[in-house]
Amino acid sequence: METVFELQTGGSVVVGNVLDINRLGVKGMFVGMIGAFLASWLYSWTTKKNWTIKMPDTVPPAVSKSFSALIPACYTLTVFLLIRIVFQFTPWGNIHDFFYEIVQGVQG
Repeated sequence: METVFELQTGGSVVVGNVLDINRLGVKGMFVGMIGAFLASWLYSWTTKKNWTIKMPDTVPPAVSKSFSALIPACYTLTVFLLIRIVFQFTPWGNIHDFFYEIVQGVQG
């Protein structure tokens, strides 16, 4: 299946990496599973530690619940951003290629 990796619009603008389906296969499957487990664990861990925003009793419960999720969500996103930044400085360049080479090394 051919996908567009460079798109020329009117000869003046080149858009690269328009549709990269490599991450939908083996390279993305392991990262997706591990990322889902790590994200849910981090979120529940920060919630159990009560790292949440506490609102006064006069605030409606729906608003209070939405604010209580901000710190755990930001913490989880920050951890994943740091993982991405660290992997940019490795020989693999991203976490997808890292896991793919590990799986290939184990099989072969």
